[in-house]
Amino acid sequence: MTPFKFNSSELLISPKELVQLLGEKMDTLWKAQPKATNAEWTRQVKGFLREIAQGLSNLEPDVKIEVLYTNAAPDTHEFLLDLVWWCRRGEPVKTEFMALAAEIEWASFWWGSPGESLGNHVRDRVGEDFGKLTVVKSPIKLMIFCTDKSGPERTHEPIQRIVLDEIDRYLRAYAHHIPGEAYVLLDVATDGNRKAWIRTVDDVGILSALKVLM
Repeated sequence: MTPFKFNSSELLISPKELVQLLGEKMDTLWKAQPKATNAEWTRQVKGFLREIAQGLSNLEPDVKIEVLYTNAAPDTHEFLLDLVWWCRRGEPVKTEFMALAAEIEWASFWWGSPGESLGNHVRDRVGEDFGKLTVVKSPIKLMIFCTDKSGPERTHEPIQRIVLDEIDRYLRAYAHHIPGEAYVLLDVATDGNRKAWIRTVDDVGILSALKVLM
């Protein structure tokens, strides 16, 4: 018997619409700043998610969405996750809930430690960040990463598989999946050819197989 499930009213946007809106904003960034740094991409993506939250607030005036995030600048506030949407729904029933939890990890396409394999680096960095998402309560848990082309055929699939396998390792081991939650995995890809996947939890707490979302 599961002790908790997400209310449909806590799902402010569908996972597919979320990645579509993010993708449109990312396309604009690609064109405007083709050589943007990782730090700039992180800053911009957080801004995109803030803009999407503001748009949702305009559609649902009874919901106030506070966007909380980690600031990468020295001596500034640190938050558990890279970004969350913390929501407050007003009268007649005042409730607070998290509508989105997001982690951003660009280390899936470069590494700098001598002697360290790219595969091990990706597993360590992605696993460290994704592990945080498993333990928070949010109907949408968004993991954003970026792969480069690799292998003899020079495609994104080898690194995508490493990332997805590491995420699967965390999900299979975690015992407290909540009905109604969705794990959304978005590969920004260095050539801009984005791909997204989703895994959802059904009414009895069973995690679905990986499905292509975009």
